[in-house]
Amino acid sequence: ELAAEIGVPVAVGNDVNVGTLGEKAFGAGRAFQNVFGMFVGTGIGGGLVIEGKIVLGEHCLGAEVGHIIIDYAAALRGDEGGGEFEAIAGRLGIERSIRAAIDAGRETSVAAKLGKAGNERIKSGLLRDGLAAGDAVVSEVLTDAARIIGLASVTVIHLVDPEAIIFGGGVIEACGDFMLPIIEQTIKEHVAPGNG
Repeated sequence: ELAAEIGVPVAVGNDVNVGTLGEKAFGAGRAFQNVFGMFVGTGIGGGLVIEGKIVLGEHCLGAEVGHIIIDYAAALRGDEGGGEFEAIAGRLGIERSIRAAIDAGRETSVAAKLGKAGNERIKSGLLRDGLAAGDAVVSEVLTDAARIIGLASVTVIHLVDPEAIIFGGGVIEACGDFMLPIIEQTIKEHVAPGNG
């Protein structure tokens, strides 16, 4: 119906798969044939383009990096989030860590803004504001998240060896200037020798 309405072919797909394909065609991935997109928002989504084509996998689970289990003990215990990467380093995991710090009595600029109109959750804008204010809790939690994202990126490199990893999503858009150098340094420290 939509194709008939607008007069061009229409395809529907997962947002990160489509976003990665868009970056390959029109954005940061234009110069490459093999790219991995990692979008850090509420969760963490992944998209993989090989030889210019999106890889979906047999059950459309290809590149779902957010579901990689990085805390085996939490997974085996059945903890909330199941030890998955996105449950720890996605925005909801970041929020959980900041709320735990608040509950432990740590001072943070975020606490005063919670509960006010539109701020029931700790969204990317509050994280950005916390960084701008020099908030130690926000900086620490985002540093940890960035290191974990870097380690997950190392796993991606070791599995599919893309020419480039493209980062996006609300958390990266809001806090990328702070997080991306940490992610890059973590990759450099942990990637197997010979992977320049």
